[in-house]
Amino acid sequence: MPVIYSYPMAFVYALVCILGWGAWMALVRDIKSQNIEGRMLFVTLGNLIFAAIVFLATGSRLPAAALAFPSGAFWLPFLGGVLWGLGGAFGFRAIDDFGLARATSYWSPQNTVWALIWGALLFGELSGLSAKVYIELALSLLLIILGIVLISVPDTPAKDMAPSAGKKEKFRGFWDILVTGFLWGSYNIPVSASAMPPLAASLPMALGMVAVVALLALLDHKPIALNKASGYPRSLAAGALWGLANMAVLLLSVIIGRGPAYAVIQPNLAVSALIGLVIFREQKPGSRNFWRVLAGSLVVTAGAAVFGLAK
Repeated sequence: MPVIYSYPMAFVYALVCILGWGAWMALVRDIKSQNIEGRMLFVTLGNLIFAAIVFLATGSRLPAAALAFPSGAFWLPFLGGVLWGLGGAFGFRAIDDFGLARATSYWSPQNTVWALIWGALLFGELSGLSAKVYIELALSLLLIILGIVLISVPDTPAKDMAPSAGKKEKFRGFWDILVTGFLWGSYNIPVSASAMPPLAASLPMALGMVAVVALLALLDHKPIALNKASGYPRSLAAGALWGLANMAVLLLSVIIGRGPAYAVIQPNLAVSALIGLVIFREQKPGSRNFWRVLAGSLVVTAGAAVFGLAK
């Protein structure tokens, strides 16, 4: 077995993904644009540049047969990129509504659940479940629900919505979370199912991300410009960091399976929560809300990990 697919490397991939996916959104959290999808466009371009560099550096190739539509190996990773781009449109808006700590705490457990469901349905990763596994799954779901309750129910006025937000805005916010969780929990399935090796598959996936986000940005009919000049290099860097973490989880999935891979990288949720709470002060440091949101994030992390590792 090549070294990159060895079990000792699984720890490295998990660590890279935890830190990368935990931190990439923090780089662009305070970057705004009249065009919501325009913010994502520069992130996806950063990922595309990174994926292209890796593709060339590893000597990967795209033979003509891979480009044949729709059966070519190129199109499954491309579809995965489209799903991610659509999810990002909802995810960025959810962060505006809820803040980084809350938004990631809401959608991250969904990512794990969907990855595990798809892995079970399409790849038989949960075949032959025992009673012990059902008990573990039930326990993990209870932990996830408890964590979300801790995050959602404030004991002092919450910052997860603007004071003037009405029912329509709140419904939109939770709808954004549900859609983001489903799409970001599903995009990796066509990428993993592709005949292309993970490092090579990252390039067509990156092209799919750019294509759908560019289309959404054009349909918005607003200027694709960021509010800060520093936002452009930061967005590109965020995209590259996301791409590095994504390649890590693709390689990790090859070694230990899709569902378990998403489970063991769940501490990225705690990293995001800590960044949102400590660096961006989304809750007053040391306050009851601060400790409640942090505790909820850690409980959700534990529940998602138990869910994914149940076997």
